[in-house]
Amino acid sequence: MDIQITTVKGVQLIQPIGRLDGDSAPSLGDAMRDALESGNTQLVLALDSVDYISSAGLRQIVNAYKRAQKQGGDLRLSSPTERVMAVLELAGLDRTLSIFPTDMDAIDSY
Repeated sequence: MDIQITTVKGVQLIQPIGRLDGDSAPSLGDAMRDALESGNTQLVLALDSVDYISSAGLRQIVNAYKRAQKQGGDLRLSSPTERVMAVLELAGLDRTLSIFPTDMDAIDSY
């Protein structure tokens, strides 16, 4: 998995590419934790290039969301693929996390 991180309008945009499974989820968790520890509390996780997500990936997203909330920030999701959205819905995270159709919609929501 490759992870691209950019800052757009003061929001940290994190874009994982590939499978988000037990092997790659810790790398994503580290990237989100590093962003939060450097003071970036407004995060957007772009999921348009994630073709698979496991429970390990979901766990990293929930952990980052909780950390961001504790710091007065938020983690928002953008552009999930149909397959990823189905997993988010199955886990009930579509009712907990803010999910937007595009990266810019998520960024502009801050």
